[in-house]
Amino acid sequence: MIDAIRARLADLGLPISEARGAAATNAGWLIGERLLSGLLAVTVTAAVARHLGPAAFGVLSFALSLVLLFATLWTLGLSGLVVRELVRDPDRQAELVGTMTGIRVVGGILAIAAALALTVVLATDDQTRLAVAILAVGVLTLYAFDGIDFWLQAQVRSRNAVIARSTALVIASAINIGLIIIDAPLLVFVLAAALEYALAGLGLVLVYVRLGGRPRSWTFSATLTRRLLATSWPLILSGVANAINLRVDQLMLGVMRGPEAVGTYAAAARLSEVWYFVPIAIAASVFPAMVRAHAGDRGAFDRWMGRLYDLMIALALPIAIGVSLLSAQLVYLLYGDGYAESGPILAIHVWAGPFVFLGAALSRWLIAEDRLKFSLVRHGTGALVNVGLNLVLIPTLGGVGAAIATLVSYAVASFGACFLYAPVRSQAWAMVRALLLPVRLLATGISALRPSRSGRA
Repeated sequence: MIDAIRARLADLGLPISEARGAAATNAGWLIGERLLSGLLAVTVTAAVARHLGPAAFGVLSFALSLVLLFATLWTLGLSGLVVRELVRDPDRQAELVGTMTGIRVVGGILAIAAALALTVVLATDDQTRLAVAILAVGVLTLYAFDGIDFWLQAQVRSRNAVIARSTALVIASAINIGLIIIDAPLLVFVLAAALEYALAGLGLVLVYVRLGGRPRSWTFSATLTRRLLATSWPLILSGVANAINLRVDQLMLGVMRGPEAVGTYAAAARLSEVWYFVPIAIAASVFPAMVRAHAGDRGAFDRWMGRLYDLMIALALPIAIGVSLLSAQLVYLLYGDGYAESGPILAIHVWAGPFVFLGAALSRWLIAEDRLKFSLVRHGTGALVNVGLNLVLIPTLGGVGAAIATLVSYAVASFGACFLYAPVRSQAWAMVRALLLPVRLLATGISALRPSRSGRA
């Protein structure tokens, strides 16, 4: 996969020398994890959804969306800052990892309490509340120890974290297959989902110990905590807004239309979102080259970004077109007749993909330009649009309305909001140009044919 990405980057004239050696190997492991996760999402998750049916699968999806929404609150947008500090001062490993773990544990407990309190308001049955409680404990176990993951990223050793998470994923998938065979009830599948997160968190601890780390040496620094939180507040609020944009559709569907509507929508969203690892991997691979280009000739850098946007659209449009045209057949093949309503939802939802691809490139540009506060603006605007459209569309259109809201909100967050702020407006026009890539290619093809026809005449 990494070789295919490199070849495509070379075709478009992007510098790729940085995507070699340890960095490329690291990226390769991360891409491999995403591929495995996507494959299991399309197969095992589809089998679970088919087995449970839309209503029960909707309860599971609603509970997981609620927990993952609050998970963003306790991740606090600190990952990049902590990795940076670990790279700059590796001798402070015990203090940085220990402080991060303390922040996550305290924040996680508060987040679980908030999620359970909100469940009392949003959920009308004890089964949903219990599912939220079980999943929250599992997710907390993973996020409490992901300071170890940051340490591995700083050392360009993500292979170890990938192995831990992938092992947990494979074990949980095998358990889910067994549960389908024995016809287990919903709450047992909830336990299996929580177990995956818990195993991934414990796996990180085992990896850390195996590599010579000593959890007993961890220390917590209140001073460091204040400094990290003070520095990262734009990223914290941006992450919260982005999480709302990602999860609010299923939560509002559950409240306004019930668990069955959530189930049919979640089934479509899983197939639509399985491709989102591609732009993340590309953006991460080219980011070092982007930083170097940014430090040089500005005109060359702008052309560089234009090619990157073109690449994103060149990859995203075929996916959106193909999945949209085959949406009904894909849903029937994977989920069965019970999810027939997921087909039209998928046909709309998948068109959010091109904007996700563009947004991945834009997010790296904002970092290179040191315009992190605009991330809050764009994600916040997208979240407001999403909530507003869901309130209007879900009562009449159900899951289709939620898909429309998602599509529009992603378009706003990725490039629509860029028109609101002059320093970022150039990127909006560059993305518009990228969205017109098929028209540009057609015009180029017609122009290339004209001389040959003249020669024949």
